[in-house]
Amino acid sequence: MTGVAVRVDALSVERSGRRVLDGVSLEVPAGTVLGLVGPNGAGKSTLLAAIAGILPAATGTVRLGGSDLAALGRRDIARMVAWMEQHSANDIAMTVDEVVGLGTFPHRGRAWSRAQQADAVAGALSAAGAAHLAGRSWGRLSGGERQRVGIARALAQRPRVLLLDEPTNHLDVSAQLATLECVAGLGITVVAALHDLNHAARYCDAVAVLDGGGLHRIGPPREALSSATIARVFGVATSVLSHPDDGRAVIALDGHLGGAGYSSSPRDPRS
Repeated sequence: MTGVAVRVDALSVERSGRRVLDGVSLEVPAGTVLGLVGPNGAGKSTLLAAIAGILPAATGTVRLGGSDLAALGRRDIARMVAWMEQHSANDIAMTVDEVVGLGTFPHRGRAWSRAQQADAVAGALSAAGAAHLAGRSWGRLSGGERQRVGIARALAQRPRVLLLDEPTNHLDVSAQLATLECVAGLGITVVAALHDLNHAARYCDAVAVLDGGGLHRIGPPREALSSATIARVFGVATSVLSHPDDGRAVIALDGHLGGAGYSSSPRDPRS
């Protein structure tokens, strides 16, 4: 798949009469990983929900490939986009296979036979590095294992675009890295809201920095996550270094800036 997988044009979203996303425009090339970073309340989850068709646009448009999201039905969207939220239920009495099988619902009926559904579940578990968990009880999985199964459930939808909202939330360091390495190696279009700036620098092809509901900057990790940008948006002094093995950006935190240099309002993404 080539071209643009997701195109967002001048998108604004309102919640309870308050504008929480304002005039955001960006493109995600097919097969790439875009990281969304920003302070709490910057609009990361809202943008994901808008791309998933969960929240309607107040103004602007979202396009998936060449299709206007607003013109698509729920099942059509679910066949194109899979969204994995931050939190998953802890008390569901299901096996891993059954949980992953939930992802096949958009394709059931005339579209897929039972054999195709089973193949989709097995393939999704394998792609997520979770084939060894098949048959196990969901309630007995660790946090990292649940993230793997959650990714497998999303992949069972056979989506063109995978949306992840804080996929490393509440995981230990090893599980965080394993999850992100899995996501980066999927080979499909991914848009992920991330909390850790170094995770975004290491695993994403591009990074969009959101602030105050607007797009502050977007570009390759080293450009988007400059010391000046981090100071303005997060109020933190940093040194952006190069990893000795591959030269990728590594962000060293130098200290809190307090009020100096901190901005909670959107700025020109080219600045």
